[in-house]
Amino acid sequence: NVTICSSIKSIGSKAFAGCTNIQNLYISDDVAWCAINFASKDANPLYFAQNFYIDNQLVIDLDLNDNITNIEYAAFVGYKKLRNINLPQKLTNIKYGAFEGCSGLQKLVVPNNVINISDWAFKDCTNMSDLTIGNNVTVIGALAFGGCKGLAKVNSVKTICDYAFQNCTGLSNIEIPDNVTSIGNYSFGGCDNISYLKLSNNLTAVGNNAFNGCSNLTSITIPD
Repeated sequence: NVTICSSIKSIGSKAFAGCTNIQNLYISDDVAWCAINFASKDANPLYFAQNFYIDNQLVIDLDLNDNITNIEYAAFVGYKKLRNINLPQKLTNIKYGAFEGCSGLQKLVVPNNVINISDWAFKDCTNMSDLTIGNNVTVIGALAFGGCKGLAKVNSVKTICDYAFQNCTGLSNIEIPDNVTSIGNYSFGGCDNISYLKLSNNLTAVGNNAFNGCSNLTSITIPD
């Protein structure tokens, strides 16, 4: 078992590397946890832990404290038992790899105050089937939702960076909102179940291989 006290501000690179037999991780303060500066994924014991407890309650459905404004790098990386998460309304930034590999996560609503979803933030959340993104998101980073194979629905996307939805094989119909002006390289690469695509009326640039491997695409609407 591992207990991380709320006074911890940073954990150095590979601090828990190879600790594959961690059974239980205990914390008491989710605000402090979301602010820890993890130097690498394996600096976070949660990357290896089987169970995660906040105030001695096993985390399955997570309701984060309303005072959290940032979720730092790799904060919940690899925690496969996480099923649902209620993100706080004051949240503005979801950092690199914050929920990478949370393969049990089913549904996600990103609040309107969030402006940045960083690279790899939800990569390989393979059971996520429904995603709603708040109106003020300006950046969806590289591979932010890459490998989310169960994702069938996406709402309110603004900026789509390279590889953002690569290999999201559950997507079937895509309508790019009019506030999107560019689509990054390989952003929907390998999404081989997309059959219908409607592009934004204000779109000015489509990146290299943006829809590479979309082998079932049969209908596309391109603005004048």
